[in-house]
Amino acid sequence: MVTVSIMQGCNGKNHSHSMVTVSIMQGCKHKLKKKDTTFRTAICPEERVLITLRYYATGCTFKTLSYNFLRGHTSIRNVVVSTSLAIWNVLQPHFLPIQTAQQWKKIADRYYELWNLRHCLGSVDGKHIRIKAPPKSGSAFYNYRQYFSIVSLATADADGLFLTIDVGEYGRNSDGRVFRESAFGKALINKQIDLPGASHLPGEPDLAPFPYYFVGDEAFPLMENLMRPMRPYPRRQCRYYY
Repeated sequence: MVTVSIMQGCNGKNHSHSMVTVSIMQGCKHKLKKKDTTFRTAICPEERVLITLRYYATGCTFKTLSYNFLRGHTSIRNVVVSTSLAIWNVLQPHFLPIQTAQQWKKIADRYYELWNLRHCLGSVDGKHIRIKAPPKSGSAFYNYRQYFSIVSLATADADGLFLTIDVGEYGRNSDGRVFRESAFGKALINKQIDLPGASHLPGEPDLAPFPYYFVGDEAFPLMENLMRPMRPYPRRQCRYYY
């Protein structure tokens, strides 16, 4: 990892808000470097990272960033998109790697150590993130809690660290639908995840092998590898009138 102090932009352009220090991967910097042409001078990697961090930290519009950095509106949009993709491609293998069967087994052992839950690979749940309604979006982002949002679906291990994430579904969609449309959900349904094979539970050698599974609430469908914990009483009780 290389630490780069951004004191000024490319070509000596000073920015009032650019006195920050950011850490970037050497591989990320290599991916962001563009060639100069006879028509224009390329935006340097340091400024690309600065623009992207500014966008995520403040949530300001591309138009505002174009005034702050003296860049075109389209250039700012392309910089944010390409830099975000480059950062994800470099950091994802280190912080959100694709787990192997052996790594899933270690996660399950940790779950049993902390929460006394055998064969559990992680907990899955969705979270509504409040947003300002996008123009002409209608009710696509309007959720049952009566505000506009996007849905973040994630799985976490026993220590609460993310294993998978999926962000950006419409707020009106339920957790079950978000799960079915997510890459993780499709991979789990189609059995494309390298999960450990079913094995006997401790002290139950005569019973059938028990599969490894993720745990969720009643919003998610019951599957071989997706279950929900039992409650001592029903969450929703029906009333009967005679």
